[in-house]
Amino acid sequence: MSAQLARHRAQRRAVVVPRRAGRRRSRRSGWAELGLASLLTLASATPGAAQGYNATAFVPSGQNECKGVPNCVSDLKPAVEVPARGRIPARFTCPQHHPHLWRWDVAQHEHVAVKLVAIDRTSVTVEGTSLVPTAGSFVVSLGCSTSPYAGAPVLKSRHLAPTGWTGTQVTR
Repeated sequence: MSAQLARHRAQRRAVVVPRRAGRRRSRRSGWAELGLASLLTLASATPGAAQGYNATAFVPSGQNECKGVPNCVSDLKPAVEVPARGRIPARFTCPQHHPHLWRWDVAQHEHVAVKLVAIDRTSVTVEGTSLVPTAGSFVVSLGCSTSPYAGAPVLKSRHLAPTGWTGTQVTR
């Protein structure tokens, strides 16, 4: 068996890889080129301000949490801080004197996207995500009522376009 192994090793050493004339490459040069291309791509990535987001702009809610809701109280919750390029979920509950959640709305920094994660009869869980390397915040308003929920449109998410966006808008 050792003779067979020695023959196999000799055959492996004898394999010649053809090369193009005038061009000498190492095995690693493909990886080096890929790494250089990746580095250049990351270096040219535009920061949030260059993408048009105004990191100081705080956009108020549409105050839609109580529209069409009987006996509704708008319950403004404390601001939730979202870390730079991070995300954070938060759960909000209606007060006991108006226990039934109908709708919710949100005010937020322009670069913070907010989406619905879960909703039940008394509470909502939302998640805020900072789209740029700057911290931001969002403020949730709950539309709470003494009447049980009887069906109404519910906000699923709120993503704002950058105020400095200069691209071409496509409408269909």
